[in-house]
Amino acid sequence: MTTTTENIPPVPKLDEISGDNSKVTEKWHSWFNSLRDQSLGKNRVSDIQQLSVSDIISPLSENIRIESTGGAITLTSNPQIYAWFDGKIIDIEGMSDTNTVELVNGNGLSLTANFTLKNNSIIRLHYSKSKNLWIEHYRRA
Repeated sequence: MTTTTENIPPVPKLDEISGDNSKVTEKWHSWFNSLRDQSLGKNRVSDIQQLSVSDIISPLSENIRIESTGGAITLTSNPQIYAWFDGKIIDIEGMSDTNTVELVNGNGLSLTANFTLKNNSIIRLHYSKSKNLWIEHYRRA
């Protein structure tokens, strides 16, 4: 699966930071701000995530573009989308009429029905931490 996760900086290791506490604090703040920027706005549109049946969708961007690695697939992963922070809203857009991806109600998703993402179709979801579910807002086939 190709995602933007490779842009996330590694977690700073305390034994690699020498100096006083202000340097440690500065390093952690820098790491956290990079992570926040990835998930909250500076990277609003993802590269196309190419998925196989067992892959999990990464919700780092607000607008997620997906297609399968080859042919029509149904995601079998559990969860189908990684959990994120409470209230996170994402739009998932299909990018291919051939390499479609079907999302299934259940396995971390609360959908009105299963949904196949093909070229130009879109579904909006928000994450409920208390329910541990991505809940459907709307869809466009």
